[in-house]
Amino acid sequence: MEWLDIEDERFWLRLLIFGLLLNLIVIVTSDFGLDTHVRMAADEEGELPWGHTRPADPYASDPGDGGTVSSPIGESESMVRLQSALQMIVLIAIAGMISIRLAALISIYPTFIFSTGRAYQEVGIAIYAAVAVIFLCYYFNSSDGKQKSLTNRWDLSGKSIHPGFAILAGISLCAIFQLKGIITMEYALLIGAAIGLLAFVSSRFSIAMIENIGLSTRVVGVASGFWVMLVMIILGALGHGGTLSVIEDAPLRYASSLAFSILGVMIIHTLFGMMIWPFIPEMWKMMSQKLDYNSTRNFMFISIFSAAITTYVAALWTYESLLWDSQWPWVIWTMGNNGRYISLLMIPWFMLLSRLKAQDPSIPSLEEPGPLAKPLLIAILLIVPLSTITALHGQTMWTDEAAGEMKLESGDHFLFVSDSDLGMHWLYTFHAPLNADENNITGHWRSDQASWIEDLNSSLSQVNIVVLAPEITDIPPGWSKSTSGEVDFLNGGGQWKILIRNE
Repeated sequence: MEWLDIEDERFWLRLLIFGLLLNLIVIVTSDFGLDTHVRMAADEEGELPWGHTRPADPYASDPGDGGTVSSPIGESESMVRLQSALQMIVLIAIAGMISIRLAALISIYPTFIFSTGRAYQEVGIAIYAAVAVIFLCYYFNSSDGKQKSLTNRWDLSGKSIHPGFAILAGISLCAIFQLKGIITMEYALLIGAAIGLLAFVSSRFSIAMIENIGLSTRVVGVASGFWVMLVMIILGALGHGGTLSVIEDAPLRYASSLAFSILGVMIIHTLFGMMIWPFIPEMWKMMSQKLDYNSTRNFMFISIFSAAITTYVAALWTYESLLWDSQWPWVIWTMGNNGRYISLLMIPWFMLLSRLKAQDPSIPSLEEPGPLAKPLLIAILLIVPLSTITALHGQTMWTDEAAGEMKLESGDHFLFVSDSDLGMHWLYTFHAPLNADENNITGHWRSDQASWIEDLNSSLSQVNIVVLAPEITDIPPGWSKSTSGEVDFLNGGGQWKILIRNE
């Protein structure tokens, strides 16, 4: 069929247009994600008005505990949506500089569509990662008298990196950590510049060393990832590293979580989601050889970040399961989308494939799939339905409808009751629809395992409206149901209820 001829450039152009359409659709169909709602609720300093998302009491909120978030969002909802769409366009444009076919795959990657609709940070992080790996691993020909197009100026010949671009690469890497709130903007600039200069200086020595050393690119890359994972696990086992410290508290649960993380992050989100799996056998075989500096550094970049993200996601799942006292391992289903963090490596993966192709023209690539044309088509066809569902359905928040039914006045308090999993995150989905800051409304949260019914007559006596999540069925004495609504199946199903105190 002409429409499924993967060797025809029109196939890729149609796929790109389709992907762009999906990204536009998801901007309209999807509500913001839970993390985005939390960031929008925070003030300019990142202070949360209703308490930390990880409260000291895992079953109850405390509006006065001074919780903070990184990268608070002060813009309007429409501006946030516009920024999310523009970020995706920038990422697709960066991919297009490398390959139009890569741009098409980026546009249909479900993780990016998911993140764009929910205004998550993954697309922005992927931009920083792409800039970093491009400037660290490859050489840009500004002009060589041949009037190369922008797309063809990325030189994969193995030349050393440019000092100015190396500094930009270091800053881009540190910008990822700044975006996640690990370091400040000032430190990102200073540390990034230092890393870039160090990378440039070391490259002068590393090129010859890597090319003369007896180890293959595969061994160097895998060893780099292994040591990063080992160091992170050791730090966690010794009680250091923030979230990683959970390894000391629950080593067996962490071990099982790590197995699930490898499956979710490396297999589902990377090999399957990125549509890279048809090329992996040939890439793996070729990297068993001694390759050039650029290939090795590119694979080291991929390996190190893959190991770090996989290790961290496992720790996050373990930590949150203990915090919420959730059933194990079912909490992983709730937190499974954390595998999206690996999305920053999609462009680096395909850049590595292009570099390997430049060294050995016989291996299949995105531009010349050869015998892998059919598997690549299958990989795309398996992803397209997921991408379409992600865009058309988006994320809907039943809390928007519930907030519209709450008869709250300025200065009022309300209580939200749910199970422990992401309870505080769901509480903050009420913040924007209630215009809580302007109306001086205070929200409280209680787990279904807390003594919330007793609290309504004591510590929460100021509360006259209670919102019950679909999984909560108890109606306490002295209260009556005011209204209710249905949650769609893809968002869990069930019936939410609003209770009012009887006069």
